[in-house]
Amino acid sequence: MLNKTENNKIKELINQNIPFFLFEDISLEIRKIIHQIISFHSFNNFSLLYLQGKIFELLSVFFTKVNNRGNTITSKKINNNDVMRLFEARKLLLTNFKETPRLKDIYLKTGMSESKFQLLFKQMFGISAYQYHIVAKMEEAKKLLLSNNYSVSDVGFMLGYSNLSHFTDIFKKHFNITPGKFVKQSIPK
Repeated sequence: MLNKTENNKIKELINQNIPFFLFEDISLEIRKIIHQIISFHSFNNFSLLYLQGKIFELLSVFFTKVNNRGNTITSKKINNNDVMRLFEARKLLLTNFKETPRLKDIYLKTGMSESKFQLLFKQMFGISAYQYHIVAKMEEAKKLLLSNNYSVSDVGFMLGYSNLSHFTDIFKKHFNITPGKFVKQSIPK
């Protein structure tokens, strides 16, 4: 199926016949499809067809996200040890949202050079380590705002922003809406 598409980055990787590893966070769209697969209980003549369709939908969403990464997919060879070290780096990036981690500390902990770390991180996760931290931080902001337990300023300060307008600007850049409007839009009427 991948061979029938043009300009497909996955196809390019497969045709190069080298090991590669790609990671995508589980989005709400992917979560919904997985929930539909798990909660499916009706078994009849078309059950297998339904489940196969959902699996293809899941793969389609994943491959579309990976293909939309642009030129971030490279063919740098990656081994299992590098994958494990990159997941450790990811864990460090997600540990503390209040302080932006120093990337030098992270790549030194992985035992990789800065250039290798940056290249492999972007190859595997689709964005740079710094961008990954900011995106995860904004997802955390969204989650905290949806809980209705915190004000916009509380969330900004909890995530390490001493300047509330800076927090608002970054949130708006990621979600095309200010945090205040997001909260108002999310409150059930």
